[in-house]
Amino acid sequence: MPPLPTSLDSSGSPSPSDSGTQGTSVSTPSSGRSLLGRRQLQSPATSQVPSSTQKSTTRKRSADAIQEAASRGPKRAKTADKLVVDGKLDFPRATYLPFAPPGVLAEEHKAIKLLLSEHEVSSNVSFTLSNFTIYKQHSGEFGRTIFTQQDNGEMESLNTLRVKMGIKQLYFNGLLSVGDVERYVENVKFEKLSIGGYFDPDVHTYSDVWIQSRLCQDLEEESGNRSIWYRLDIPAKEYRRFWEPFQWLATFAKYFIDYIDDNDEATIADFRYNFYAYIKRLHGSSRSFKLWLDAYGSTDFRQPVVRHITFLWTQTTCSQHPKLRDHPIWAAIDAEQARVIKWQGPRGDKASVDKAPEDTVVTPFVHEVFKEMYFGERLQMVAPSEEIYEIQQRKKEELGLAVGLTGEQIPAPVGGRRKKLRAIRVGDVIGVPREEKTGWRDRQDVWFAYVHGVRKCGKNNVLDIVWLYRPADTPLANMNYPLHNELFFSDHCNCNARTKTLEKDVVSLVTVEWFSNNHHKAGAYFIRQKYISEEYSFVTVKESDLKYPCSCKTPGPETNMEDILGKYRVGDTIYIGPHPKLGSEWLEPALITDFQEERVVVQRFLRRPAARPNELVLATRKYGVSPELVSRQCHVRFFTARQVRSGIPPPYNRDGRGDFWYFSYAQGRDGVLEELESAPSGMIQGYNPSADTALGRPLRTLDLFCGGGNFGRGVEEGGGAVRPHWAVDYEADALHTYLINAPRKKDAPMPKCFLGSANTFKKRALAGDFGELVAPIQEVDAVLAGSPCQGFSAAQLQKVSTKSLVNASMVASVVSFIDLYSPKYALLENVLGMSHKNKAYKEQNVFSQILCGLVALGYQVTQFNLDAWSFGEPQSRSRLIISIAAPGLTPLDHPAQTHSHPAGTTNSSLGLASNGEHFGNRRFPFTPFQFVSAGEAMADLPRVGDARPQICIRRPDHILSLNPSIRMRNLLHMVPTVPRQMGLLSSAHAGLVAQHQLDWNVRIETRLRRNSRSYTRVHPRRLVPTVTTKPSPADSYNGKVLHWDEPRVLTVMEARRAQGFPDDELILGLPASQWKIIGNSVARGVSMGLGLSLRKALVGHLKE
Repeated sequence: MPPLPTSLDSSGSPSPSDSGTQGTSVSTPSSGRSLLGRRQLQSPATSQVPSSTQKSTTRKRSADAIQEAASRGPKRAKTADKLVVDGKLDFPRATYLPFAPPGVLAEEHKAIKLLLSEHEVSSNVSFTLSNFTIYKQHSGEFGRTIFTQQDNGEMESLNTLRVKMGIKQLYFNGLLSVGDVERYVENVKFEKLSIGGYFDPDVHTYSDVWIQSRLCQDLEEESGNRSIWYRLDIPAKEYRRFWEPFQWLATFAKYFIDYIDDNDEATIADFRYNFYAYIKRLHGSSRSFKLWLDAYGSTDFRQPVVRHITFLWTQTTCSQHPKLRDHPIWAAIDAEQARVIKWQGPRGDKASVDKAPEDTVVTPFVHEVFKEMYFGERLQMVAPSEEIYEIQQRKKEELGLAVGLTGEQIPAPVGGRRKKLRAIRVGDVIGVPREEKTGWRDRQDVWFAYVHGVRKCGKNNVLDIVWLYRPADTPLANMNYPLHNELFFSDHCNCNARTKTLEKDVVSLVTVEWFSNNHHKAGAYFIRQKYISEEYSFVTVKESDLKYPCSCKTPGPETNMEDILGKYRVGDTIYIGPHPKLGSEWLEPALITDFQEERVVVQRFLRRPAARPNELVLATRKYGVSPELVSRQCHVRFFTARQVRSGIPPPYNRDGRGDFWYFSYAQGRDGVLEELESAPSGMIQGYNPSADTALGRPLRTLDLFCGGGNFGRGVEEGGGAVRPHWAVDYEADALHTYLINAPRKKDAPMPKCFLGSANTFKKRALAGDFGELVAPIQEVDAVLAGSPCQGFSAAQLQKVSTKSLVNASMVASVVSFIDLYSPKYALLENVLGMSHKNKAYKEQNVFSQILCGLVALGYQVTQFNLDAWSFGEPQSRSRLIISIAAPGLTPLDHPAQTHSHPAGTTNSSLGLASNGEHFGNRRFPFTPFQFVSAGEAMADLPRVGDARPQICIRRPDHILSLNPSIRMRNLLHMVPTVPRQMGLLSSAHAGLVAQHQLDWNVRIETRLRRNSRSYTRVHPRRLVPTVTTKPSPADSYNGKVLHWDEPRVLTVMEARRAQGFPDDELILGLPASQWKIIGNSVARGVSMGLGLSLRKALVGHLKE
């Protein structure tokens, strides 16, 4: 059998072999050595598109015209030539007049005929192509620049040829040569690309790149035995920024194909360590390999594999090795072929479901609760099977939740005023007349209260009371709460009231069942929960609440020092400050070493300069601080310097998010750092993610609408309290991303991923059809859910469209999952807009209705208004979090904010309570860090100019998620970078953009409003605006997506940073799909903060 070819073309044909090339074609020797051992490479440069108002003469360029252009000299070509030198052209230099070709201009067929006459007879012919540019189809003639049409003659990288969402054919200009004979050709179409060097371990980089024109293909078919290819040599100056990164990619493709050829079972995980070891063993002695590796700057090659998977697949399919096409790596990461997780749709494929959105499946209880909502018609009630119903109710009973709820309305007891009442005693529940002048917006004539004290005051008995709230007195508001016979204990007493409550004012005695879930009993109210007005949360009422119902009289520490002694121990790490004497305006970590009288003795930690923000140095000095300076606990852990160099685990490698710090050094004499071998004796370190013994088994978690995993993974990292066992999502790229980043742990199974609708998953669970992927009812301990937000987003103008109604109804689906699975804990996430009333349905509030369902089930419920920037992410993104805990468990505290608010941040709340006051307010505490700005978060990313080559060697995801049109790039260049944060409209109003330019490029009325954000730059010292599912620079609301210094929108990598995706995690799919996954995610810092709060709650419950 003949030997396999050493190179492949993109259509599957063998490329010219080395023997057919060497000695038969003559090329001009290259000067110097390149990154790959041939030509000197230069860093990618930025690009600039000339304004659409510039005009150039249109003419057909003949030989006379060329001579005339050349005779005019260099002055008229100065602008274009300057752009060539700077690497800022988007079109070949030949597009601009005047232009003098580097050789004799000829048609391709004439050039081939001439060159063949100088070529030795051979079946494989290779001509050298130099001074070349490669570009998309040019619809006009050379000699003019087209600014308004898409893809007309723009230069393009070779890796886009014949890949998914790529280009079927490209064109080139260049100098064809054999020996000293050369001809310059233009507008030559080609479809075949061949890269040499595959399957040859002795070739340390790719050997050569060939292309075959359409004409050469036709000649080959006609002759049957002669193959003509063009070997790419030195590109034209303007094309270098496309060619140089492609050279790196071509070598990577060689290494990749060689590796999977030698490793039949290789997975993406092997490209983290094993791939580097493989290529270093084969090519480590080569200087060109070292230069290639230095250009990338890492030994983890998973990101380039994911980024360039379509190009790698195209190159692999050219192979005559059929086994490579069936290699398992494609099924795991290629968006086109991903089949590790199979679609679970009820009607074939996802596309059929997309065309006709399903109604949202809900349980009978949830249907009754939500059926009057504006999206109620989109709800489909499905009852559980008898067996599942029994399991469901048994689990509810074990957790202390309400059993037998149907959602039907249970009326309040009927009872009027009594004419004769016995003497009021402590423990009575009384009714008193409603105050006439009050801020409360309720409509009740009688208010209820619990009597915890009776005092004699002259002739009258004064009652010390704590108010009892009806559902409408809480954030449940006037929504559909099914249990009208339920009252809520509160923390609202009358101790400081101006008007005393007298016994003679009592109009009724009320029968109440305490600590009861008996919602069916007629003629009596029941109380099982306490409403905390300061936190606007519902918690399980306890015996101690009746013993000490009033916070004014609850025994507590007499001094701050007693409070400190009750909270902390020697060895704990805490925050102190801020205080001028500490020399810092931020909270600073310290180690408690002793308690002396009214002082807390601490040993300070210093922040290590020129290191990660959360790396500390243990100071030598100890001193006493006032108890008032102790803020809260933080988590500091020791790692050896060697462990730090090799990589420390999350959450300690997340730059301080979640209050996690680490140290390896102590401060020695004269301030010299001394490496430590262990932590100080007696220090109680932050939790150990590698061997956590405080919690026992993590909560088995169902992750709904999981997306790429930023929510679930962050909660898991934040404290190790959960471990996702099941994940559900509708998007294949997102769910494969979730799976590929799942931590591999010996003692934990990989999550079972369900690719399909949450409705399908729920229907199977209700029917008891669990199979391998659906979570059994009794096994789920926790639920995480970030349901679709499009129905509530401020950017969604069509909130009553069918799609928006279905999206909005998914909140009822989440409550149904809670009803069905009865978890111990759950975290629900959505936009703040969910707590606002729909303008079309002003009497309805979705947030309050969700609370109605959860509280009726018996859950302790609290809500948080969390900002991404307060948890270390450089993004203006605020989210509503609803946290629930089963009765008797410790509820979550508000997550500790680690980063400050930007200057000018104002208050924000979730809504108005019944007393007219705002609830769910934004908090403004002291923090250990300043907020992270956009510029700081992106500071280490390389400059990519307009990002046109779409290959960033050092940061593979640092590319655009959209393909901007020529008009769009024209606008991007028009927006000035100084002053900062300018937009297209603000620039026009400031006189920085000519009105005729604005009129020509902006033709949509909403984009012309004075407050329009269309084509607005991000401020580098402020926050990135909320990352949505796609960058839309033209959008008048979400158009603030332009980079502050470069003529482009933000890249996928910058969106990742804004959302807190760690650099070492993978996001699968094409760039647009990646951006969608990022935009649909919860900011990582927020989820980590929630994870830490959940850990504290679990540890606190275990201690109790």
